[in-house]
Amino acid sequence: MTIRRTSLRFACTWAIVVLVLSFSGLAAGARTATGGGAFKASSGPLASCRSGSKPAIIAGNFKCLRVGDRCRVSYQASYRKYGFRCVAGHLRKRSAGGGTHEPTPPPVAPPVTPPVAPPPPPGIPGHYKGLTSQSEDLEFDVTSDGRGVIGFKTGQINQGCTPPAHIYGGYLNFGTYTMPLRADGSFSLTYTEQATVGSNPATGTVSVSGHLNGSVAIGNVERKTAFTENGTSYSCGSGLQTWTATRTG
Repeated sequence: MTIRRTSLRFACTWAIVVLVLSFSGLAAGARTATGGGAFKASSGPLASCRSGSKPAIIAGNFKCLRVGDRCRVSYQASYRKYGFRCVAGHLRKRSAGGGTHEPTPPPVAPPVTPPVAPPPPPGIPGHYKGLTSQSEDLEFDVTSDGRGVIGFKTGQINQGCTPPAHIYGGYLNFGTYTMPLRADGSFSLTYTEQATVGSNPATGTVSVSGHLNGSVAIGNVERKTAFTENGTSYSCGSGLQTWTATRTG
């Protein structure tokens, strides 16, 4: 009886051991199967991105990243791991220095400055005619470009002298000489001359000035002469004579 009991206890013990080992084997097999399944599930989608895209995990989700795709700045750190940056809501490729491959903008052409129109001519071209304050004729032309006075001439310019005397004549005729018109429409000329009074040599000064305003011109003319006759020196002058002229054509 004692021997049978020992045998029975041994058999029961063995059976328990076998059951424990079998359960452990099943658990290990289950872990292996589960582990193998997880590997296949994670590796499959990583190979599913089209050419030109890069597989990535962003915020726990699988993504195929490609330049130009929409993105969120809050995931910037994740994009950087895969060589991208989120710029203005779209993916850009990072350069070796950490920047992005942005297209170089074309050079900006300097603004075109329109040409400045030249100021209008100060005078109206045409022929002007009038009288001096000595009731003598005066006339001239404004050049075709409106910037000069040509052909200035007068009737006689009478002068009183000291000691008392009078000289007559003194016509002015500038011929083709052109007096330039300033921007305000004014012109002037002063010069010295060598002349004769009768048969006596004389020196003189002539001053002419004027101003155009539209088709009307006003101005002054003055002549001074000095000479000697029979040992007497004379100093003569017309005084400042005024003139007015109007455009006649």
